Amino acid sequence: MSAAAARASTDRPVTGHGRKKRVHRSERPGTGAPPVIDKTAPGQAASDRVNHGRVDRKGAGTDITLTGIAPGEPIVRAAIDLFARQGTSVTTARIAHTAGVSNGTLFNHYRSKQALVDHVYLAIVQAMADTAQTSLRPTGPVKDRLLRYWDGQVRWGLDNMADHRAARVLSAALMVSRTAMDEAKDRFRPVHDTVSAVLNDTLTTGMDPARGRDGPADAYLHGLARAQMDAAIAHAQDRDYQGPALDRHIRLGFEIFWHGLHA
Repeated sequence: MSAAAARASTDRPVTGHGRKKRVHRSERPGTGAPPVIDKTAPGQAASDRVNHGRVDRKGAGTDITLTGIAPGEPIVRAAIDLFARQGTSVTTARIAHTAGVSNGTLFNHYRSKQALVDHVYLAIVQAMADTAQTSLRPTGPVKDRLLRYWDGQVRWGLDNMADHRAARVLSAALMVSRTAMDEAKDRFRPVHDTVSAVLNDTLTTGMDPARGRDGPADAYLHGLARAQMDAAIAHAQDRDYQGPALDRHIRLGFEIFWHGLHA
């Protein structure tokens, strides 16, 4: 076969919708290199690393500093409401539309959906920490101090149901980056340390001071308290408790936790 004939065979025209296009060798079955299949999960950058089931996006260049962004900021507010109602599959386009801005404007503020998720989570944690700080007393009977903290957290959850649910949804779905989770711990650190001090005042059995403030027993008690407060929020919201009924419900939940500490 002549060189001209070979070229004609390789680049023969194909007609479609009145237009002609040339078929590249790699597009025909049995010729050229196979197509490259991108196995990266949707929404996951190639630089992402999985750390114990949670995507660690430290290499993705995500800026997760709050810089004054609060839950009331339109894009963050829209994201919180949609995450709470629809879960983590909601798109940035949907969030932008709900916030009344273009998708391009959203990405002018947040370089990726991951950056937005981290900002949302940190904004909620900051609001929770601010509420806890105002409810925690530096002195007084241990039980009263812990009850005030418990009461404040449950009432905040009921007053901010979308925020509370969004934070739980994002955390449970492992959507928050490891960097943002670490920053959230730092933002809640003053509250964590105060509550730990209160717990240590009333309970020493099983606590190992040598393990420090982040020891297993300390983490277990904080996790147990958070789980019971979340249950109290969900039950009160489901029953629509108000006034004295809500007061009794919050107190009952706390008493169960308190007696569990001394069982």
